[in-house]
Parts: sequence; C-alpha cells; structure tokens
Amino acid sequence: MKNSNKQIFPPILKLNLKTHKSICPQEVIMLHGEVNYTTFCLKDGKKIIVAHTLKYFEDQLNKFGFMRVHRAFLVNPQYILKYNEIGHTIEMDCNLIAQISRRRVKEFNNYWDS
Repeated sequence: MKNSNKQIFPPILKLNLKTHKSICPQEVIMLHGEVNYTTFCLKDGKKIIVAHTLKYFEDQLNKFGFMRVHRAFLVNPQYILKYNEIGHTIEMDCNLIAQISRRRVKEFNNYWDS
C-alpha cells in the first residue's frame, strides 16, 4: 500500500556540492554576478557569495521564473516593486536595485506590460 501522507517539500537549489549548502529558490530576491562569483541576495537581508558563475545558476533558476535582465543580474520577478523606464532599473525588495541592459529592455517591457 502506498503512503498517502507524503510531505511536499519546496524545491532546493544546491549552492555548493562539496559542502552540501542549499537554499529554497523562493527565498532569493536576486543574484548579482561578478566574474566567477555570484552573490545571492535573500529576502531576509542576508547575502551569500558562491564561487560559480551567474550562468551556472541561470540554467537552474529559469524553471522557477527567474529572469536574466543584465549580464550581472538575475532577478526573481516576485520581488519586483518598481520599474524605472528612464534609467532602466528595477527596484526590488530590501532596497536592492538591478540594472536592465539595453538589449534586454524590450523583453523586460513585454513582461512588465503583461
């Protein structure tokens, strides 16, 4: 007989395979990449720095709705508060600001207007 009392756990994103450090993608406001390091900005205000490129996490987080808006920023649309069309910036929770690149402005505008 199958166990019908299965608990559903939130999805987990592994940050480091060696230390088994992981987080829930819904806790992430945005990621900021610099060279081979990525900074995770979490909704509780914490920041976690990981020695992987932003591209490494982009492939994993696309299925959770994250958007690449700049070569240095990957954002969780759930936490977007305001969009400045003149300066092409996004204001996020926790007073975080993400820049939108010129090439991705049209794509973001399509998302924002829908």
